[in-house]
Parts: sequence; C-alpha cells; structure tokens
Amino acid sequence: MRPARLILCAALVAAFFVPVAAAQYCHGIGGDCFDMGGLGLACDGTVNAVPCPIPTPTPTPTPIPRQGDIAWKPEGANYVEGPSAVRDSNGTVYILAHGGLCCHVPWPHGAGWEQTFILRYGAEDVTANFPSLPWPEDRHELGFQTVVGFGDGWLASGVRTTWSSWEWASVTNRTMLWFAYYPNLTGPPELVWWDAGPAWDEDCFLRNTCPGLGPMMPSLIWSSGTLWLIASDNTGYLKDSSGVVAYTVSVEVPERRLGVTKQFVSSWSWAHPGIPISDVALADNGTVRALVSRRWETPECWWTYCDEIFEWVSSDGGKLWEKGSRSWKDSAGRFVWDAGYVKDRFGGIDLDETVIVSLVSTSPDPTSGEWKLHWWADPRAPLPRSWGQEPGWQFQRVRRHLQREPKPEVFVQP
Repeated sequence: MRPARLILCAALVAAFFVPVAAAQYCHGIGGDCFDMGGLGLACDGTVNAVPCPIPTPTPTPTPIPRQGDIAWKPEGANYVEGPSAVRDSNGTVYILAHGGLCCHVPWPHGAGWEQTFILRYGAEDVTANFPSLPWPEDRHELGFQTVVGFGDGWLASGVRTTWSSWEWASVTNRTMLWFAYYPNLTGPPELVWWDAGPAWDEDCFLRNTCPGLGPMMPSLIWSSGTLWLIASDNTGYLKDSSGVVAYTVSVEVPERRLGVTKQFVSSWSWAHPGIPISDVALADNGTVRALVSRRWETPECWWTYCDEIFEWVSSDGGKLWEKGSRSWKDSAGRFVWDAGYVKDRFGGIDLDETVIVSLVSTSPDPTSGEWKLHWWADPRAPLPRSWGQEPGWQFQRVRRHLQREPKPEVFVQP
C-alpha cells in the first residue's frame, strides 16, 4: 500500500500546486530528502519539512610526500654532500654525490679526503660506483655533481678545488668546473676534463670584490638541442653576489674535445644577495625550477642551518624569479641542504611526480652529528623496487608452489 500512497500523494501535488523551483527538503532534521517542487510539504501532509542542509564539501587533503633516509656512505667517511639524481628511460635511478673524512686533522696536509660516488637503484638490485672518478693528486675537494644523457652515454660535471674551500687566505683555491663522459654510470668515465671552467681573478678574493668564489652547484640541462650548464656564482659568503652564471657546453667524444662558453651572469631576484642555488630543472609545464636551502634564505640560518628546502620558479626562461609554493621538510626536524631533483635524461621533471634528494644532518659539524642522504617523493612518483636500500641489496624472488594432495592409492582385490 505504501507505493500506492506515494504515487497518489505525488499526483495530488502535481494537480493542485504549480512547482516554483526544484529543491530538496528534509522531513525533520536528518530525515529523507524529497523533491516536492519547493513546497516544503512532506507526503504525509505535514508542513514540518525544512530545507535540506547544504553538505559541507570535504576538503581534498594535500598529498604528503613520502620520505626516507639513504644511510649508505663511503667507508671511512663521516659526511656526504651535494646529491643530484637522474632517472633512466628504463626506470633505473642514479644518485650522484660525494663524501669524505672531514675536520679530524688540519687541512690541507692531513688525512682528510673527499671523493665522488654514484648509487644505482635498479628494479632488482642496488650497486655503488665508488670512487666514480679517478683521484686527482692536486685536487682536494671534488664533488657537487650533475649529469645528463649524452648520446648513448652520460655527461657529468662538478666542481673541484686545489685545497680545502675553508682556507679563506688561499687565493689559489677557487672552484673550477670538471666534466666527465661515462659510457655507463656503473663504471669509470672514459674521458675527464679537469680544468674546464673559466678561471676567476685571484686577487679580487682578498679585496672581497670577487664576482664569486667560482661556479658552485652546477646543473646540466638540455634545452632546444643546446646543452646548458647553470651554476651558482658563489657560495653565499661574500657580500657581492651576481646570482648565477650560465654556460653552453659542446662535447666531441671521439675527438676528446670540450667547449665551455660563458653566456651570461644574471642577478636572480632572491630574497637577499648571496643565495646559491642547489639545483635547476625544466618542468613539464615550461617553467624553470630551482631548489634553495632555507639555510641561505634566512640570515639566522646561515651558520646554524635550517630544516626546509624551498623551490623558486621562473616563467620566462630564468630571467625573473619568485618563490614557489612547494617546500620539503624533514619529518625528524634535522638540518637539510644541498637538494637536487631526480630528473630525466634531459634535465626535466614532472611536477606531479617530483622526487628530490638532499642532505640531512643532526649537526652542522660532521664530527658531532650524523650526515645522511634523504629523499622526498610525490605520492604518484614512480620509484624502483630497490629504492632506499643498501648497496648489495638484491630482490629475492620467492616461488610458491601449491602443494597438491596426494592421490589415494587404489587397491585391486585379487
């Protein structure tokens, strides 16, 4: 009888009332909603129906990036620095960084050392290429690598110094660029150019008028068929900052020739002078992205370090910059700096699948705190199965066989 009553009720309403506007009404608070043409009447004839409350939309939570530590460092090292990373077309990710032994003995004539390494995260295993460069006898610091695909191989670049970069009185200790061509990143380079970058005016350092300490934190990027290297123009300690320096790079592997030409030095619109970039990438929406540690953005963090990585964005090819909305923070509250994107072979990133690697530490001093590599990944970012594991890790395939019940024996009576 109830269906018939509902049909009759609806017919009476349609016959005697002209609907004003379709609206939903609730029969009592929390009751069922009925579309009664905006009349506010329930089918039982009462008038205690009230408009249905407009449901409050549930806000979409901001995806929280995954994050974790990469605990490995070279044997005997008490620090790691300067990570950058690249994803090959087959999904393998390579992390390039450097580490060494610091601060236990006076440099440059003590036992301190620094060397580069490459961690390979494949689908099935993890390997470490250490050292990934031959040790140059007259180079104390060696690191801050960047890499892009070059033909069937890879072209890497980084910086080196003659002695320690903390020897401020040494006018011969400016950073210089090096380049290396690798047929693959799991073995030694085929070619190395140690003195590839332009020299700086040595005397200006003592007068504190250098345009910078030399190139730092380089980033290799392919753009419209041209290979660019973009680097910070100093390390943030000098008063005079000119922002970034950009070079075009040409390499002829069979002829063992390398050309590096400075194109421009520009003042980026940072919050204040002296902020070096730690990495640059081309985003899939056409913008240029740069990572900067809060250590450099906030004066009170210059010597104490801070716990956040920020992203700056340029929509005009790197001329004008503004701080972006994305940042990365260590969940454990440790110091973070030296961040790098996980890029494709051309130096690009996907904004919806961003992965970055960084340095985290419990103290600015490696003798009193632990220094590690750390990573953040967007929820949709693809990562190899081995990601974050130690070198030597190998995926173990476990085959499970269904145990079949034995067939009952059949006895034949004689």
